[in-house]
Amino acid sequence: MISKEQNIKLNLLIDDRNKEMNKINACIKTTQENLVKTEEKLQKSYKANQKLDIRCESLQKSLSEAYKSIKEVKKELRHLLKERHNKLEELHSVRIQRDKLMLQNEQLIFENQAAKREKEQEKCLSIENVKSKYETEMSKLLDKINTLTLDLDKEMSDHGKTKKGLEHLRKHFASLPTDHAVNGDMVNDVQKITFY
Repeated sequence: MISKEQNIKLNLLIDDRNKEMNKINACIKTTQENLVKTEEKLQKSYKANQKLDIRCESLQKSLSEAYKSIKEVKKELRHLLKERHNKLEELHSVRIQRDKLMLQNEQLIFENQAAKREKEQEKCLSIENVKSKYETEMSKLLDKINTLTLDLDKEMSDHGKTKKGLEHLRKHFASLPTDHAVNGDMVNDVQKITFY
């Protein structure tokens, strides 16, 4: 991810390269102007040489110097043009690097946002799963409580009926005469029955 500081540095570097290019272009312009002036001088010298044979030797020297000067100026111009070309390539490379870093930065931001969204979705899904599981467990427990409550109510009802029946039997057997076919052991057995 490209930082703000890196972006500022790259922009400053581009500005520096642009200033250097402006200096080189100004230098090239001056050199070209000097070249034009020198060529103009050369032309004047050549014409003057034709008209003035007396000054032939002097003009020949001036002509030679002018050619030498032109050669040096052309050499310097080639050097400056080459340097300008190199600076343009360097500037282009810096711009490509900046664009690449900005693209990478945007990609990282996009991936980061996607990861956050995915994490949030997973969190919501996990909460929903826990909630659903909790509700299912609660429903099962409520069903079990209802079933147990019904069983307990039925058992208590059956217990009450059995207790009343046994009480009735005790009274019945207790009221029978002793010479009847039922002996006392049977009544005692019925009376020993306990309820839970």
